Amino acid sequence: SKYAIEFKDRVYVSGNTNNPDRVDISSIVSVNTKAVSWTSGNKFFHAEQEDGGGGITGLWKVPGYIIIGKKRTLKRYNGSSAYPEDMVNQGIPSQEAGVVAQGMLFFGNENGAWATTGGQPKKISTYTVDKIIKSCSDFANLSLGTDEEHVFFSLPSCTINGETSTNVVLKYNIFQNTWDVRQYPTFQTVFAKYVDSAEEVFTVFGDNDGNVQKLDTGNTDNGTSITYSLETQDWTFGQKMS
Repeated sequence: SKYAIEFKDRVYVSGNTNNPDRVDISSIVSVNTKAVSWTSGNKFFHAEQEDGGGGITGLWKVPGYIIIGKKRTLKRYNGSSAYPEDMVNQGIPSQEAGVVAQGMLFFGNENGAWATTGGQPKKISTYTVDKIIKSCSDFANLSLGTDEEHVFFSLPSCTINGETSTNVVLKYNIFQNTWDVRQYPTFQTVFAKYVDSAEEVFTVFGDNDGNVQKLDTGNTDNGTSITYSLETQDWTFGQKMS
């Protein structure tokens, strides 16, 4: 299996090539040994393998539910019911294309950016953000990360009006519902939270050059000075004259 997550004292796994729609569930964890069993007290279910949604692409946990991602649909499971109906015909292309922040699952696909707490997903992308996301041709490598205030949508490349930009990151502010567009020297392929020896929490990412770096800290990009340009509009004070 490719994906694993803990929920209500059990371990859930999926992504088995031979059973792409199956979710296996361990026994309840032992209080004494902290171990689980896959032969006693375990169970499994199939997440509607005939729905045309494709195989399972990832598992995420929000309050009250396991969210089961497929390529074209989403499912949910509360520990006893698999809810046979589709939540919505929007899927998640990979495990890295979804991230949980503030109790919500944020995810991206070829139709834009979305958020759900276990019910009907809400579209959070604007017209401009949609245009950027839909210009990406490689959704298999879409990657999301979070610092619990922002969600980062990392795109390998975007082509708009014939111009291609690489290593684009769309930064979504969860509380203000606003977007920023950024570009980095390398492609951010996977994100994680990191607690250092001083108990400070950072968002770290691995890039396509094999580096692991803290996100948005310091004044350099992996030792290289950061350059920038500032564009402003023209301001007229009084009258224009020669």
